[in-house]
Amino acid sequence: MKRSFNITGACNPQEHYMVNLDSRLAEIKKMVDSGKYFVINRGRQYGKTTTLNALENYLNQDYIVVSMDFQFLDASDFENKETFVTAFAQELSELVDGEYQISKELTEQLRKIADGADGFTRMANLFKWISL
Repeated sequence: MKRSFNITGACNPQEHYMVNLDSRLAEIKKMVDSGKYFVINRGRQYGKTTTLNALENYLNQDYIVVSMDFQFLDASDFENKETFVTAFAQELSELVDGEYQISKELTEQLRKIADGADGFTRMANLFKWISL
């Protein structure tokens, strides 16, 4: 198949001309391995989605990679920290339920957080459990 220049969405290296992402992915993986946070931000058509798709494939060997789209949360889910944590945990628990090999304990904790049970609506509690 002849490759082309893509200007409308995520690139596929088999279909589109694109910059080699190997060094960028290795750099990001070092940050992930050391537990550092990072942000991928740029204007439209700079390769954010392409980079994230490639990063998912790159990290799948060593990590459970879960992709979430916040567009599907309701505006009320962002009203305050508690509602966000509950909505986030609910979305995450639905995504990981049956699709990923995670511990039963983590699955149970996500459900408790999603239900707002036992005061688990704190962001720190959510991140503690998903970081295990």
